[in-house]
Amino acid sequence: MTLSPVRSIGLVLAVLAIGLPIADTSAASLVPVAADLQAPVPAHPVAMRFAIVKTAEASSKEGPLYAQGDPFKAVTINYSAVLVQHSRGTFLFDT
Repeated sequence: MTLSPVRSIGLVLAVLAIGLPIADTSAASLVPVAADLQAPVPAHPVAMRFAIVKTAEASSKEGPLYAQGDPFKAVTINYSAVLVQHSRGTFLFDT
């Protein structure tokens, strides 16, 4: 099954929302990381939170959305935005 770009973005946002790691960040990682590329630790904690906001919903047949999808089965497509609240500002990321 091939995911559409909308579903791929939704999947990544869902993984980020529940806090699952997307990549292996252990010391045994195959990609070496130079010490000077490490992010600096902030002097004080930065307040930040985000929420996934459903902005729209559409219906379509499964056939055009998925490889080997049923051309007669209806599916619901959700569109989302990410609201980020940071100590330095608030923004809405929508696609």
